[in-house]
Amino acid sequence: MISQENRVRKIAKIKSSCAKLLLTDVKDIVPFLKAKNEPEKPAFYKPLKLKIENVPTIVYPCGGIEEQFDRTQNGVIEKYLIELFRKNEIKKADFNIVILWNTTNTIMSDVWTYELDWGSGALTDTKIFRNFDLTTEMGTGAEDGLILLRREAELRKKRKNITNYFNGARPKLPDKLNPTQEFYQTEKKEKSKAFLADTISTTLFSSVAGAVLDVVSGSTLFGLLIARLSAVATNLTTGGIYGWWEEKVYKKLNIQKNSSKLKKGFADLIAFNSFQVPVYGAIKTFSNIVSKGELCLNESLKGMILLGVLSPLIGPALGLAMKEFRKLFKIKTAEEGGEYN
Repeated sequence: MISQENRVRKIAKIKSSCAKLLLTDVKDIVPFLKAKNEPEKPAFYKPLKLKIENVPTIVYPCGGIEEQFDRTQNGVIEKYLIELFRKNEIKKADFNIVILWNTTNTIMSDVWTYELDWGSGALTDTKIFRNFDLTTEMGTGAEDGLILLRREAELRKKRKNITNYFNGARPKLPDKLNPTQEFYQTEKKEKSKAFLADTISTTLFSSVAGAVLDVVSGSTLFGLLIARLSAVATNLTTGGIYGWWEEKVYKKLNIQKNSSKLKKGFADLIAFNSFQVPVYGAIKTFSNIVSKGELCLNESLKGMILLGVLSPLIGPALGLAMKEFRKLFKIKTAEEGGEYN
């Protein structure tokens, strides 16, 4: 017969074995469940665009690179690549394409440089960097990257010049290679801040400038009051849209931070006359209907012409006001690439 003491020992041993088995099962199941709940990493994130030493550069971050760069910090990839080019002798080309990927806790950069005006298409060269150091241990490129580069090459040949190619939309890639996720997770927040900053700056500026124009164009006191109230309501609606429009004009004219004041002023002038002048005309007409009971189109036209004449002063002044407000909100200005594009 088994003694009571041995029976207790056997039961304790069985319990211990069961507990170990259960823990083993849990250890196996938890990672599986965790992996199942995590979103699938993309082949590529949506490409980024910047200029390095004034050379247009398109960057494709691969899925997994988020282990090396904080997605909540805008500009970390751009800063890294600027430093990479600064530290290495990378041949200056007409444009670059960089594919960023991650391996064994290391940042890998496939840098493809392109020189135009070759009879059989652009002349390409590639260098691969492990962190900031050039490496020759890796192959030239992976299949996914080669498919991407082919689509980019086909797109460039369809576009008239590098500016149109660089500023335009990127090519659609096949199936799961096509990027659908933004790399930076702060984009929506930054756009909201830009919209708010642009709304405040345009509303304040337009209230002052518009009041002066109303007086000069012959508005009555009541008409001026109606016009300014209408302008405030309108600018609260259109101020952010004008910031978006200004960015589009800057992008179309290829205006950058190092562009001359004359070019920036010209861009501000184009944006102002194509947007703010028609908006002012609409506000003026509405205020005349309310205050006088008639359209008074001549008065509205007079005000629009006066605004157009003064636009070489007012347009750049508004552009400067918007830039300073964006700096106050710590967001990118139109000349720095903006937040809407």
